[in-house]
Amino acid sequence: MVCSFSQEEPDSYDKLVSEMVFEMRARPSDRTKTPEEIAEEEKERLEQLEVRGTKFLLFVVSHASYNSNWFTVHYGKHVHFA
Repeated sequence: MVCSFSQEEPDSYDKLVSEMVFEMRARPSDRTKTPEEIAEEEKERLEQLEVRGTKFLLFVVSHASYNSNWFTVHYGKHVHFA
């Protein structure tokens, strides 16, 4: 048994639906941030970096007491800890 479908000409509804598929929907855009909001976000970002840096330095110093070449091996720079 062979099934065959005839291609009918799309009616106005079908055309409208197919056009809507490709239409960009309106989306709310991000509002512009105030200079105070931008400064606050930058402050928070810098504080997070400072915390990460402090944790890293504490880690390096704690490991340097066990193995003085640890930092050189992992980061390629020799550091003297006093």
